[in-house]
Amino acid sequence: MKYALVMLLFGLMSCSSNNEQNQADQSKEADKFKTFKIDIEASVVDLVDFIDEVEVMRLEETDNSLLAMVAGIEITNDRILIPHGNGDLIFFSKTGEYQSTFNRQGQGPEEYERLGSVWVVANRIGIFDGTSIFQYDFDGKFLGSSKLSNNVNAVYPTHDGYALDASGKVTNDSLQYNVILVDKALKLQVMLNLFEHFPPFGFRMAANAFSPYKNGLLYHAALSDTVFHLEDQKMTPLFNIDFGENWVWNDKSLIGNKLKSMRAIGERQTDVFAFAPFVDENFILFNSRNINDYIIINRATSDYQRLKVSKKDGRNFQFMPIKWDDGRFLVSLSSAELTEFMEDLEENQIKFRQGTTLEEIESSENPVLLWVKFKELK
Repeated sequence: MKYALVMLLFGLMSCSSNNEQNQADQSKEADKFKTFKIDIEASVVDLVDFIDEVEVMRLEETDNSLLAMVAGIEITNDRILIPHGNGDLIFFSKTGEYQSTFNRQGQGPEEYERLGSVWVVANRIGIFDGTSIFQYDFDGKFLGSSKLSNNVNAVYPTHDGYALDASGKVTNDSLQYNVILVDKALKLQVMLNLFEHFPPFGFRMAANAFSPYKNGLLYHAALSDTVFHLEDQKMTPLFNIDFGENWVWNDKSLIGNKLKSMRAIGERQTDVFAFAPFVDENFILFNSRNINDYIIINRATSDYQRLKVSKKDGRNFQFMPIKWDDGRFLVSLSSAELTEFMEDLEENQIKFRQGTTLEEIESSENPVLLWVKFKELK
Protein backbone atom coordinates (compact mmCIF):
# COMPACT_ATOMS: atom_id res chain seq x y z
CA MET A 1 0.00 0.00 0.00
CA LYS A 2 2.79 2.43 0.94
CA TYR A 3 4.60 1.57 -2.29
CA ALA A 4 1.44 2.26 -4.31
CA LEU A 5 0.94 5.60 -2.60
CA VAL A 6 4.55 6.61 -3.24
CA MET A 7 4.24 5.67 -6.91
CA LEU A 8 0.95 7.57 -7.21
CA LEU A 9 2.53 10.66 -5.65
CA PHE A 10 5.55 10.32 -7.91
CA GLY A 11 3.26 10.04 -10.92
CA LEU A 12 1.32 13.15 -9.98
CA MET A 13 4.54 15.11 -9.48
CA SER A 14 5.83 13.92 -12.85
CA CYS A 15 2.59 14.95 -14.59
CA SER A 16 2.73 18.37 -12.95
CA SER A 17 6.36 18.80 -13.97
CA ASN A 18 5.60 17.68 -17.53
CA ASN A 19 2.65 20.08 -17.78
CA GLU A 20 4.79 22.98 -16.57
CA GLN A 21 7.52 22.06 -19.07
CA ASN A 22 4.98 21.79 -21.90
CA GLN A 23 3.58 25.23 -21.04
CA ALA A 24 7.10 26.68 -20.97
CA ASP A 25 7.91 25.06 -24.35
CA GLN A 26 4.66 26.39 -25.86
CA SER A 27 5.45 29.87 -24.54
CA LYS A 28 8.92 29.78 -26.11
CA GLU A 29 7.49 28.48 -29.37
CA ALA A 30 4.92 31.31 -29.48
CA ASP A 31 7.69 33.88 -29.12
CA LYS A 32 9.70 32.66 -32.10
CA PHE A 33 9.58 35.29 -34.84
CA LYS A 34 6.74 34.80 -37.30
CA THR A 35 5.26 36.57 -40.27
CA PHE A 36 1.47 36.46 -40.50
CA LYS A 37 0.13 36.87 -44.02
CA ILE A 38 -3.23 38.65 -43.90
CA ASP A 39 -5.75 39.28 -46.65
CA ILE A 40 -7.77 42.31 -45.56
CA GLU A 41 -10.47 41.27 -48.04
CA ALA A 42 -10.86 37.75 -46.59
CA SER A 43 -14.33 36.51 -45.71
CA VAL A 44 -15.82 38.37 -42.77
CA VAL A 45 -18.10 37.25 -39.94
CA ASP A 46 -19.99 39.32 -37.41
CA LEU A 47 -17.96 39.70 -34.25
CA VAL A 48 -20.96 38.59 -32.19
CA ASP A 49 -21.05 35.28 -34.11
CA PHE A 50 -17.44 34.68 -33.07
CA ILE A 51 -18.06 35.22 -29.34
CA ASP A 52 -18.00 32.18 -27.06
CA GLU A 53 -19.10 34.12 -23.98
CA VAL A 54 -19.05 37.65 -22.63
CA GLU A 55 -19.00 39.13 -19.14
CA VAL A 56 -20.70 42.53 -18.73
CA MET A 57 -19.95 45.14 -16.06
CA ARG A 58 -21.62 48.50 -15.65
CA LEU A 59 -19.67 51.58 -14.54
CA GLU A 60 -21.78 53.30 -11.91
CA GLU A 61 -22.95 56.73 -13.02
CA THR A 62 -22.72 59.54 -10.48
CA ASP A 63 -22.17 63.28 -10.74
CA ASN A 64 -18.44 62.55 -10.34
CA SER A 65 -18.18 59.58 -12.69
CA LEU A 66 -19.76 60.69 -15.96
CA LEU A 67 -17.87 59.04 -18.82
CA ALA A 68 -18.16 60.07 -22.46
CA MET A 69 -16.02 57.09 -23.51
CA VAL A 70 -13.54 54.59 -22.11
CA ALA A 71 -10.39 54.11 -24.17
CA GLY A 72 -7.89 53.00 -21.52
CA ILE A 73 -7.99 51.15 -18.22
CA GLU A 74 -5.50 50.32 -15.49
CA ILE A 75 -6.50 47.32 -13.36
CA THR A 76 -5.00 46.98 -9.88
CA ASN A 77 -5.54 44.32 -7.22
CA ASP A 78 -8.68 45.95 -5.82
CA ARG A 79 -9.84 48.64 -8.24
CA ILE A 80 -10.10 49.88 -11.80
CA LEU A 81 -8.67 53.24 -12.87
CA ILE A 82 -10.10 55.02 -15.91
CA PRO A 83 -8.35 58.12 -17.29
CA HIS A 84 -10.88 60.51 -18.80
CA GLY A 85 -10.42 63.09 -21.52
CA ASN A 86 -11.17 66.06 -19.26
CA GLY A 87 -8.21 65.22 -17.01
CA ASP A 88 -10.19 63.16 -14.48
CA LEU A 89 -8.76 59.96 -13.04
CA ILE A 90 -11.79 57.93 -11.94
CA PHE A 91 -11.67 54.88 -9.67
CA PHE A 92 -14.21 52.06 -9.67
CA SER A 93 -14.36 48.83 -7.70
CA LYS A 94 -13.87 45.46 -9.41
CA THR A 95 -17.68 45.20 -9.60
CA GLY A 96 -18.19 48.66 -11.11
CA GLU A 97 -19.13 50.79 -8.09
CA TYR A 98 -17.83 54.34 -8.23
CA GLN A 99 -15.15 55.03 -5.61
CA SER A 100 -13.40 58.35 -6.17
CA THR A 101 -12.14 60.96 -8.65
CA PHE A 102 -9.23 63.33 -8.71
CA ASN A 103 -8.09 65.85 -11.30
CA ARG A 104 -4.74 67.65 -11.15
CA GLN A 105 -4.85 69.07 -14.66
CA GLY A 106 -3.60 72.65 -14.94
CA GLN A 107 -0.54 74.82 -15.36
CA GLY A 108 0.86 74.62 -11.83
CA PRO A 109 4.12 72.90 -10.80
CA GLU A 110 2.25 69.89 -9.39
CA GLU A 111 -0.22 69.64 -12.29
CA TYR A 112 -0.22 67.81 -15.62
CA GLU A 113 -1.27 69.69 -18.75
CA ARG A 114 -3.13 66.71 -20.18
CA LEU A 115 -3.45 62.96 -19.77
CA GLY A 116 -1.09 61.31 -22.21
CA SER A 117 0.31 57.95 -21.12
CA VAL A 118 -1.07 56.70 -17.79
CA TRP A 119 0.12 53.71 -15.74
CA VAL A 120 0.00 52.28 -12.21
CA VAL A 121 3.00 50.76 -10.42
CA ALA A 122 3.04 49.89 -6.71
CA ASN A 123 0.05 52.10 -5.80
CA ARG A 124 1.54 55.04 -7.64
CA ILE A 125 -0.07 56.61 -10.69
CA GLY A 126 2.32 57.73 -13.41
CA ILE A 127 1.27 60.29 -16.01
CA PHE A 128 3.14 61.57 -19.05
CA ASP A 129 1.59 64.83 -20.23
CA GLY A 130 3.72 65.34 -23.35
CA THR A 131 6.75 66.89 -21.68
CA SER A 132 6.99 65.61 -18.08
CA ILE A 133 6.35 62.54 -15.96
CA PHE A 134 4.19 63.10 -12.86
CA GLN A 135 3.51 60.75 -9.98
CA TYR A 136 0.55 60.74 -7.56
CA ASP A 137 -0.92 58.42 -4.99
CA PHE A 138 -4.46 57.11 -5.36
CA ASP A 139 -5.86 60.10 -3.46
CA GLY A 140 -4.27 62.55 -5.90
CA LYS A 141 -1.43 63.58 -3.61
CA PHE A 142 1.53 64.87 -5.64
CA LEU A 143 4.61 62.66 -5.23
CA GLY A 144 7.00 64.23 -7.72
CA SER A 145 7.66 65.10 -11.35
CA SER A 146 10.51 65.08 -13.85
CA LYS A 147 10.80 66.89 -17.16
CA LEU A 148 12.00 64.90 -20.17
CA SER A 149 14.76 66.29 -22.34
CA ASN A 150 13.52 64.25 -25.32
CA ASN A 151 10.55 64.96 -27.58
CA VAL A 152 8.56 61.71 -27.47
CA ASN A 153 5.08 60.35 -28.22
CA ALA A 154 4.50 58.06 -25.25
CA VAL A 155 6.11 56.67 -22.10
CA TYR A 156 5.88 53.38 -20.20
CA PRO A 157 7.72 52.24 -17.07
CA THR A 158 10.36 49.50 -17.11
CA HIS A 159 11.80 47.67 -14.08
CA ASP A 160 14.63 50.23 -13.79
CA GLY A 161 13.31 53.34 -15.53
CA TYR A 162 11.20 54.26 -18.54
CA ALA A 163 10.82 53.37 -22.20
CA LEU A 164 10.15 56.35 -24.47
CA ASP A 165 8.45 56.11 -27.86
CA ALA A 166 10.39 58.47 -30.13
CA SER A 167 9.11 57.21 -33.49
CA GLY A 168 9.25 60.00 -36.03
CA LYS A 169 11.10 62.29 -33.64
CA VAL A 170 14.64 63.52 -34.22
CA THR A 171 16.89 62.56 -31.31
CA ASN A 172 20.60 62.96 -30.59
CA ASP A 173 21.05 65.51 -33.39
CA SER A 174 20.49 63.68 -36.70
CA LEU A 175 20.16 60.09 -35.41
CA GLN A 176 16.63 58.77 -35.38
CA TYR A 177 15.61 55.92 -33.08
CA ASN A 178 12.19 54.60 -32.23
CA VAL A 179 12.87 53.75 -28.59
CA ILE A 180 14.90 55.49 -25.91
CA LEU A 181 15.51 53.85 -22.54
CA VAL A 182 16.21 56.06 -19.53
CA ASP A 183 16.75 55.28 -15.87
CA LYS A 184 14.49 56.51 -13.06
CA ALA A 185 16.40 59.81 -12.99
CA LEU A 186 15.67 60.08 -16.78
CA LYS A 187 19.36 59.64 -17.62
CA LEU A 188 19.92 58.06 -21.04
CA GLN A 189 20.67 54.33 -20.97
CA VAL A 190 20.41 53.26 -24.60
CA MET A 191 18.68 54.07 -27.90
CA LEU A 192 17.13 51.17 -29.83
CA ASN A 193 15.48 50.31 -33.15
CA LEU A 194 17.00 52.67 -35.72
CA PHE A 195 14.28 54.52 -37.60
CA GLU A 196 14.83 53.35 -41.17
CA HIS A 197 12.09 51.00 -42.31
CA PHE A 198 9.07 53.26 -42.62
CA PRO A 199 8.27 56.94 -43.22
CA PRO A 200 10.03 59.27 -40.76
CA PHE A 201 7.17 61.19 -39.25
CA GLY A 202 5.32 60.66 -36.02
CA PHE A 203 1.86 59.12 -35.98
CA ARG A 204 -0.08 57.83 -32.99
CA MET A 205 -3.14 55.70 -32.61
CA ALA A 206 -5.15 55.65 -29.38
CA ALA A 207 -3.20 52.80 -27.81
CA ASN A 208 0.19 53.34 -26.18
CA ALA A 209 3.04 52.06 -28.36
CA PHE A 210 4.22 50.03 -25.35
CA SER A 211 2.33 47.30 -23.52
CA PRO A 212 3.45 44.88 -20.78
CA TYR A 213 4.38 41.38 -21.93
CA LYS A 214 5.83 38.67 -19.70
CA ASN A 215 9.00 40.13 -18.10
CA GLY A 216 9.30 43.01 -20.53
CA LEU A 217 7.36 45.18 -22.94
CA LEU A 218 6.01 44.97 -26.46
CA TYR A 219 6.64 47.89 -28.77
CA HIS A 220 4.83 48.81 -31.97
CA ALA A 221 5.05 52.08 -33.86
CA ALA A 222 1.76 52.71 -35.68
CA LEU A 223 3.36 52.98 -39.12
CA SER A 224 5.43 49.81 -38.76
CA ASP A 225 4.38 46.28 -39.76
CA THR A 226 6.50 44.74 -36.97
CA VAL A 227 5.98 44.24 -33.22
CA PHE A 228 9.11 44.06 -31.06
CA HIS A 229 9.82 42.48 -27.67
CA LEU A 230 11.80 44.71 -25.32
CA GLU A 231 13.56 43.02 -22.40
CA ASP A 232 16.80 43.75 -20.51
CA GLN A 233 17.63 46.71 -22.78
CA LYS A 234 17.44 44.47 -25.85
CA MET A 235 14.83 44.69 -28.58
CA THR A 236 14.04 41.77 -30.86
CA PRO A 237 11.30 41.41 -33.51
CA LEU A 238 8.44 39.22 -32.29
CA PHE A 239 6.25 39.13 -35.40
CA ASN A 240 5.19 41.16 -38.38
CA ILE A 241 2.01 41.41 -40.41
CA ASP A 242 2.27 40.94 -44.17
CA PHE A 243 -0.58 42.81 -45.83
CA GLY A 244 0.83 42.24 -49.30
CA GLU A 245 0.03 44.97 -51.80
CA ASN A 246 -2.46 46.47 -49.33
CA TRP A 247 0.37 47.79 -47.13
CA VAL A 248 0.99 51.39 -48.18
CA TRP A 249 4.65 51.41 -47.15
CA ASN A 250 5.62 48.65 -49.57
CA ASP A 251 6.13 51.58 -51.94
CA LYS A 252 9.75 52.36 -51.07
CA SER A 253 9.59 55.68 -52.89
CA LEU A 254 7.53 56.99 -49.98
CA ILE A 255 10.28 56.46 -47.41
CA GLY A 256 11.82 59.76 -46.43
CA ASN A 257 9.27 61.79 -48.43
CA LYS A 258 6.74 63.19 -45.99
CA LEU A 259 4.67 65.09 -48.55
CA LYS A 260 4.42 62.12 -50.91
CA SER A 261 3.63 59.81 -47.98
CA MET A 262 0.78 61.98 -46.76
CA ARG A 263 -0.62 62.15 -50.28
CA ALA A 264 -0.48 58.35 -50.60
CA ILE A 265 -2.36 57.94 -47.32
CA GLY A 266 -5.14 60.16 -48.64
CA GLU A 267 -5.37 58.42 -52.00
CA ARG A 268 -5.23 54.76 -50.89
CA GLN A 269 -8.42 54.77 -48.86
CA THR A 270 -8.88 50.97 -48.81
CA ASP A 271 -5.28 50.08 -47.89
CA VAL A 272 -3.52 49.85 -44.52
CA PHE A 273 -1.01 52.51 -43.46
CA ALA A 274 -1.29 52.15 -39.67
CA PHE A 275 -2.67 49.61 -37.25
CA ALA A 276 -2.86 49.00 -33.49
CA PRO A 277 -2.21 45.39 -32.36
CA PHE A 278 -3.33 44.01 -28.99
CA VAL A 279 -1.19 40.99 -28.13
CA ASP A 280 -1.24 38.24 -25.54
CA GLU A 281 0.59 34.91 -25.48
CA ASN A 282 -2.02 33.22 -27.69
CA PHE A 283 -3.71 35.83 -29.87
CA ILE A 284 -3.27 39.06 -31.75
CA LEU A 285 -6.26 41.33 -32.30
CA PHE A 286 -5.97 44.51 -34.32
CA ASN A 287 -7.80 47.10 -36.32
CA SER A 288 -6.34 49.68 -38.66
CA ARG A 289 -6.82 53.08 -40.15
CA ASN A 290 -9.01 52.96 -43.29
CA ILE A 291 -10.30 49.46 -42.36
CA ASN A 292 -13.30 49.28 -40.01
CA ASP A 293 -13.06 45.54 -39.38
CA TYR A 294 -10.96 43.73 -36.78
CA ILE A 295 -8.68 40.76 -37.41
CA ILE A 296 -7.85 38.10 -34.80
CA ILE A 297 -4.85 35.79 -35.27
CA ASN A 298 -3.97 32.56 -33.49
CA ARG A 299 -0.24 32.94 -32.89
CA ALA A 300 0.41 29.20 -32.71
CA THR A 301 -1.38 28.18 -35.91
CA SER A 302 -1.35 31.49 -37.90
CA ASP A 303 -5.10 31.03 -38.53
CA TYR A 304 -6.99 34.30 -38.59
CA GLN A 305 -10.50 35.64 -38.89
CA ARG A 306 -11.79 38.99 -40.06
CA LEU A 307 -14.50 40.35 -37.76
CA LYS A 308 -17.19 42.90 -38.58
CA VAL A 309 -18.38 45.12 -35.72
CA SER A 310 -21.47 46.67 -37.22
CA LYS A 311 -25.17 46.91 -36.53
CA LYS A 312 -27.92 45.57 -38.76
CA ASP A 313 -28.33 49.02 -40.31
CA GLY A 314 -24.65 49.02 -41.33
CA ARG A 315 -23.45 51.59 -38.80
CA ASN A 316 -20.60 50.62 -36.49
CA PHE A 317 -21.06 49.91 -32.81
CA GLN A 318 -19.27 52.32 -30.46
CA PHE A 319 -16.85 49.48 -29.74
CA MET A 320 -13.56 50.54 -28.12
CA PRO A 321 -10.76 47.92 -27.82
CA ILE A 322 -8.72 48.23 -24.62
CA LYS A 323 -6.52 45.20 -23.78
CA TRP A 324 -6.27 41.46 -23.27
CA ASP A 325 -7.05 40.50 -19.68
CA ASP A 326 -6.35 36.92 -18.64
CA GLY A 327 -7.27 35.37 -21.99
CA ARG A 328 -10.32 37.56 -22.60
CA PHE A 329 -10.44 40.77 -24.58
CA LEU A 330 -11.62 43.85 -22.70
CA VAL A 331 -13.63 46.44 -24.62
CA SER A 332 -16.00 49.27 -23.81
CA LEU A 333 -19.36 49.75 -25.50
CA SER A 334 -22.05 52.39 -25.41
CA SER A 335 -24.70 51.36 -22.85
CA ALA A 336 -27.42 52.29 -25.35
CA GLU A 337 -26.06 49.66 -27.76
CA LEU A 338 -25.63 46.75 -25.37
CA THR A 339 -29.04 45.16 -25.95
CA GLU A 340 -28.61 45.17 -29.73
CA PHE A 341 -25.04 43.88 -29.38
CA MET A 342 -26.18 40.90 -27.29
CA GLU A 343 -29.43 40.05 -29.05
CA ASP A 344 -27.84 37.30 -31.19
CA LEU A 345 -26.15 35.67 -28.19
CA GLU A 346 -27.67 32.81 -26.23
CA GLU A 347 -28.57 33.43 -22.61
CA ASN A 348 -25.85 31.04 -21.43
CA GLN A 349 -23.24 33.08 -23.31
CA ILE A 350 -23.88 36.23 -21.25
CA LYS A 351 -22.71 36.77 -17.71
CA PHE A 352 -23.37 39.92 -15.67
CA ARG A 353 -20.75 40.69 -13.07
CA GLN A 354 -21.97 40.86 -9.48
CA GLY A 355 -23.81 44.15 -8.95
CA THR A 356 -24.57 44.65 -12.64
CA THR A 357 -28.08 44.42 -14.10
CA LEU A 358 -29.36 45.14 -17.57
CA GLU A 359 -31.94 47.57 -16.14
CA GLU A 360 -29.22 49.61 -14.47
CA ILE A 361 -27.17 49.74 -17.66
CA GLU A 362 -30.14 50.86 -19.75
CA SER A 363 -30.82 53.73 -17.33
CA SER A 364 -27.20 54.95 -17.47
CA GLU A 365 -25.26 56.92 -20.06
CA ASN A 366 -21.89 55.54 -18.97
CA PRO A 367 -20.29 52.97 -21.29
CA VAL A 368 -20.16 49.35 -20.17
CA LEU A 369 -17.15 47.06 -20.00
CA LEU A 370 -17.19 43.71 -21.77
CA TRP A 371 -14.74 40.84 -21.24
CA VAL A 372 -15.03 38.84 -24.46
CA LYS A 373 -13.95 35.22 -24.85
CA PHE A 374 -13.68 34.29 -28.51
CA LYS A 375 -14.42 30.95 -30.12
CA GLU A 376 -11.59 28.77 -31.39
CA LEU A 377 -10.18 29.74 -34.77
CA LYS A 378 -10.68 27.12 -37.45
